[in-house]
Amino acid sequence: MTLSVYTGSQEQYTPYLPVGDLDKPPDADYVMGLLRDYQMYYRPFHSQCKTEEDYYFGRNPVPAPEGHEAVHPATSRAIVDTATDHVDVGNIEIDVPSSPRSRARAEKIKKFYQGTWLSIKEPVLRTATRQAFMYGISFLKPVFNRVARCSPAHGVRDRRGIPQGP
Repeated sequence: MTLSVYTGSQEQYTPYLPVGDLDKPPDADYVMGLLRDYQMYYRPFHSQCKTEEDYYFGRNPVPAPEGHEAVHPATSRAIVDTATDHVDVGNIEIDVPSSPRSRARAEKIKKFYQGTWLSIKEPVLRTATRQAFMYGISFLKPVFNRVARCSPAHGVRDRRGIPQGP
């Protein structure tokens, strides 16, 4: 079973997860077909990530004369770390495209994105930035816990830990 969408290339098909019938759960053959398609599609990306990690962590093969230890240059690690250090994760510029009719909505979305970004701890943002430089892509999944954030018993604090409100 191949579930795919034609992307314009003769050789490449992109697997996708169709909505299907939501009234009944999928059978095992359907799930195994999805797993096989996704593994085949993402295998080149995962192997490329492994190669990049080998260079970053110094596990790449380096030729060395017999009887001598191989010297792994730290160039790839230095490039990624320097690029990560040059990103100011606390001062992000967010742009939400809008039309004259949707300007108020875009402003609310922008404030939400800024609040979400500023609520994430800095080491997590640095890791996401490093991954973006290493792999070319990075993901964050912030989860908002309204009870823990807005409960009067816990108090509401800003990013620096200063209590807010009355």
